[in-house]
Amino acid sequence: MALTTNVAYIFPDKMTYVRNGMSIDASGEGVQFPLQVGVPVQNNYLFKVIPASYSLTCVSGMNDYQAGGQPLNQTNTGSGNNIISTALNSKNLPNYRLPATGVLLDCERCISLTVYYGSAISTFTAYIEGFDYRGNAISFSATYSGSMTTVVILQPISIVTSVRFSNDFDASGSGTAQQMSVGNSNVIGLPYYLAKNDYVINATWAGTALAKSTITPGFNWRAAGTSGWPTRGYVSIPSTANGTSLLTCLYSVTGSDYELNQEIDIENQSSLKIAQIQKSTGPLAQNVLPYLTEYDLTGVVSPANNDFIYQYNLAKSF
Repeated sequence: MALTTNVAYIFPDKMTYVRNGMSIDASGEGVQFPLQVGVPVQNNYLFKVIPASYSLTCVSGMNDYQAGGQPLNQTNTGSGNNIISTALNSKNLPNYRLPATGVLLDCERCISLTVYYGSAISTFTAYIEGFDYRGNAISFSATYSGSMTTVVILQPISIVTSVRFSNDFDASGSGTAQQMSVGNSNVIGLPYYLAKNDYVINATWAGTALAKSTITPGFNWRAAGTSGWPTRGYVSIPSTANGTSLLTCLYSVTGSDYELNQEIDIENQSSLKIAQIQKSTGPLAQNVLPYLTEYDLTGVVSPANNDFIYQYNLAKSF
């Protein structure tokens, strides 16, 4: 943290926007602090959303468990001010990059798989494709085995365009395919990258404070050097979403922290650790990307950001 003084009086009319973001001149005299004029304004973000009702079938109704892909809902689910999902087609696509059909969830959230069966199921892998809320292509998979009813795939997504499986399945051997539905969940995605639970200031659900343990940070792409999930992090709400309860999460967004970026630039040891700047493993042993990028704000998704991750991995080897 930059050296600052205790602020007794703040004059809102004395504000500047310099390279390191918004700051407030506490004295009105243009006091020069180490990294900027005035005291820096912290970059805290209040996320607020009323998730639509929980549904096990809003992405795909109960259908035969098909390796070729589950048929997606092509009718809107829900009504009035509680629309759970919206069918996408060529007439209402929000972005020209999107395919002809898909299902738009009410907000970015994790999807669930529900199996209807009479006995234990075999091992299978689910493959999900679609887009995040920023319109970036995203795909991920998860493997399950043994007895299950409903599972949540812990990668938030906004638009689902494909749900496929590794194989068709017949539990009894009678030739009757197992059935599966795809829905939303009570796990809500965060809009900006949350690096650590420590950065959560306050969170509430339906007017009650949430424990930090209900909030999962985003995937640390700097340390791992590859894409992964969850991209930005998520909140697991403790009761069923009903279309009326409000979720809030106030947290510090490090990717928009201009003061932190300036301290990285002068190689402040603490700030390098806070931003999780990595050293390359080659003979140069240099800092890799020693500045904040858009991905420190939005996280990394695959395949949309695969080119960036490829270049980042190369840089880590020098």
